[in-house]
Amino acid sequence: MNMKWSRFILTSFLVIFSISVVSLGAHAQTFDQCRVALSDGRFSEAEACWRKFTRTNPNNADAYYYLGQSLRKWSQEFNVQDEEQKLDDAVEAYQKALQLSRNDYAWAWNGLANAFHYQDKSEEAIDAYRQALKSRNIPGPPTNAHMSANCNLAQELEIQGSKLNSTGRQSDKEIAEQKFTEAIRHVKQGIKPDPQYPKFKQCWTVWGDVLSEQRNYQAAIEKYRQSLALAPENAYAYIMWGRALGALGRLDEAIDKYRQATQIRTKETEALYAWAYVEWGEALWLQAQGANPNYRQLKISEAIEKYQKALSSPVHRNKLPTYYAFAHHGLGLVYLELGDLETAKSEFGKANEPHPFLDFVRSSYKEVDRLLQLKAGKQRLSVRSTEYLPPSNQTPIKRSVVRVIPRFWTRGFEHGTGWVIDRRQDRAWIVTNRHVIFDGARDAEEIEIEPYYGNVPDTLIPDRLKARVVNKTLHDEYPDLAVLEVEFSDVPSDVQPFTITSGNIRNNTAVSIVGNSDFSWRNGVIKEASSNEIILEPVLTSGNSGSPVLNAQNQVTGLIYTTDPNETTGKHSYAHSVELITNTLKQWRIPKP
Repeated sequence: MNMKWSRFILTSFLVIFSISVVSLGAHAQTFDQCRVALSDGRFSEAEACWRKFTRTNPNNADAYYYLGQSLRKWSQEFNVQDEEQKLDDAVEAYQKALQLSRNDYAWAWNGLANAFHYQDKSEEAIDAYRQALKSRNIPGPPTNAHMSANCNLAQELEIQGSKLNSTGRQSDKEIAEQKFTEAIRHVKQGIKPDPQYPKFKQCWTVWGDVLSEQRNYQAAIEKYRQSLALAPENAYAYIMWGRALGALGRLDEAIDKYRQATQIRTKETEALYAWAYVEWGEALWLQAQGANPNYRQLKISEAIEKYQKALSSPVHRNKLPTYYAFAHHGLGLVYLELGDLETAKSEFGKANEPHPFLDFVRSSYKEVDRLLQLKAGKQRLSVRSTEYLPPSNQTPIKRSVVRVIPRFWTRGFEHGTGWVIDRRQDRAWIVTNRHVIFDGARDAEEIEIEPYYGNVPDTLIPDRLKARVVNKTLHDEYPDLAVLEVEFSDVPSDVQPFTITSGNIRNNTAVSIVGNSDFSWRNGVIKEASSNEIILEPVLTSGNSGSPVLNAQNQVTGLIYTTDPNETTGKHSYAHSVELITNTLKQWRIPKP
């Protein structure tokens, strides 16, 4: 090769090398600019930056991961109208990052799981967190990805356990405890490398949440304290600390924690202000009960102020209906107590608009409307009345069923069902669920029952009778059972106790369920039966808690206590078996000997 060609080749190589170096430098500079936009919270700008970068660097897994981060975090901003699309795009970006890294990218799995979490895809989120724990910790410090996955997985398990814990089913509670145990194990794994690492305050908070679900409130408080020692601007931990204190009856201390939560002024915490003010208002409202008149009026005024602050606080649009509904409902309860029924009805109506599925909000609205009608002079229909009963075979059965209307200080009114188990002279005893007359912390302040009157004209309002709790199982104890006593001297003799079946319960047996709303008669079928529980179809609506399950002879064969609309296994209702009910009632000497 001659000298001329050697120089040409060398010159060409140097030019190409220089262009490559410049190109790499430009790419690195763009990469850093995109990361800065993301870290600064300029998510719209970050998304555009990463999309542009991935067009020229289609094989860069890190870029797709950061694109997913930009989209997911932007989806959680205030008033983002296309949140679902942003989350779908984030999932796609994370999956592309995983494809390019051969599924060995812990941060991408973690991000994908977080996106699934916000899409309410809990099982998918848990699977992705587990994959993160099996993958390499890149990029970032060597422990962070696994620490984050452990904490996030613990949180998802706690959420699942909390939902299971609320169904009232014994089997669900057992599964919930397993999830709580696993959650704590992952919390400990998450904090093990560095228990004092501030970024993972979440682990300590989740630990507190698990302990709160287990009603170990004092231990939960210590975990929230630890979380705040690491990150003092954790408003969520302050709120949960306050709730734990409230559950222990330490309302002054709880109020102080809610106050501290509202004093934290960061972009990340402003969405929690409405929640904190709602909890603060409820604590003040509870303090007003039973207090001397001057102190009571002060607390009521303060409660109104806090609920109004909740309504003026910014919240993420997905959370707005819930927090605002509770604030309006709280105001409704206060005005109801003050005797301002019109304003109370207005507030309950506003609470019902964004969340019509909140049973106690809907019930409170109906009850205040009833009180307004009575105040306006609408005539009561006497409990002795039988003139509107239809000539139907179902009528004698429905006459032994009652609507149960408890009133709670913090939840307002509820509607449930009960049925007559015994009647002696001027007394009757009614079976219902414990959760109908007990809110988990306190018994209802007042309980009324309403018999079946038939087709009552709109010009009349059915009268009611006062009831009191004579027996109930302990909170979380199985079965979910309570017995009420009612003075029944004015009720006609056709209201008779039900007979309880003594026969075996078989699968695929046709049954009937009588309950509320409006003393509906539903036909169903037993899908599965055991000595403790009956699983049956159809799924029942709110107000049917406490309803009797009747066989073909109209004998009680079970007591409805919960429903579980699970789309993967079908929609069912759940009843305590007659065997379980009668064993508990015998201990209470009901029916009376």
